[in-house]
Amino acid sequence: MSHTELLKEFLRQSNINTKGYKYILVYFYPRDNTPGCTTEAKEFSQLKEQFEKLDTLLIGVSKNSEESHKKFIEKHNLTIHLLSDPEAKLLKAFNVLKKKTVGGRTYLTVDRSSFLLKLPELDMIKSWHSVKPQGHAAEVLEYVKTLNNHKELPEYTRDEVATHNSERDCWIIIENKVYDVTELLSSHSGGKDAIVPHCGKDATSVFIGKPHSDQAKKKLKKYLKGVLKK
Repeated sequence: MSHTELLKEFLRQSNINTKGYKYILVYFYPRDNTPGCTTEAKEFSQLKEQFEKLDTLLIGVSKNSEESHKKFIEKHNLTIHLLSDPEAKLLKAFNVLKKKTVGGRTYLTVDRSSFLLKLPELDMIKSWHSVKPQGHAAEVLEYVKTLNNHKELPEYTRDEVATHNSERDCWIIIENKVYDVTELLSSHSGGKDAIVPHCGKDATSVFIGKPHSDQAKKKLKKYLKGVLKK
C-alpha cells in the first residue's frame, strides 16, 4: 500500500473529515510530552486558526498510543489532530525512521519531518526533514501563504511531462514542481543512472526518500521549469 493510501486509511479509521480543506500538513514527531515535541505541537495549535483560513488541516503522527495522545492533548490544551502509529506503518511509508547510535547501541528513531499534501488525492507539495521544533509551524505557515505565488510559472500536465522521457530530454516532477534536469545528468554526484529511469515521471518519493544536502536542493532550483497543473 502506498503512503497516500495508507494515510487515507488512517484518516478514515480516526474519523477525521478532510472535506472543505485544500491541503493537509502531516508532521511526524518522536514522542509525546518531550520538550521539543511539546513545543512543536503547541506552536501548531496556536497557529491552527491561521492554517484553517488557508484551508489547511493539521495532523501530528507518532508511535504513542491513543491514550497517550489524549493525555498529551489535555495536558497542553492542544487543538490539532494526533494519529497513533504504534506499528510505525506511516513512519515507514513516509521514510522518516533513521538509525541513531549512542554508546555503541544502534536503534531507530524518528526524523522530525513534515509533509504538505494536496487534497483530495494527497499529491505531495513539499516536505521538510530534520526540522527544529521551535519556529517550524510558523515556517510551514509562511510557505502555505505563498502557494498561490506559483501562478506566474508555466503549468504542465503529467502527460506533457511524460513526453520528456529520455536522456537527451529529461523532465521530472518533484513535489508538484517540474524540472528540466537534462543538463544535470552529466554532473549528478550519483551518476546519470540515478535520474534517467525517472525521466518523464514523478520522482518525489525517490527524492524525499534519499538524503540531499542543502546545496543539492539549491542546485535543483536552477532547473525549475514550471509547476504541475492541478
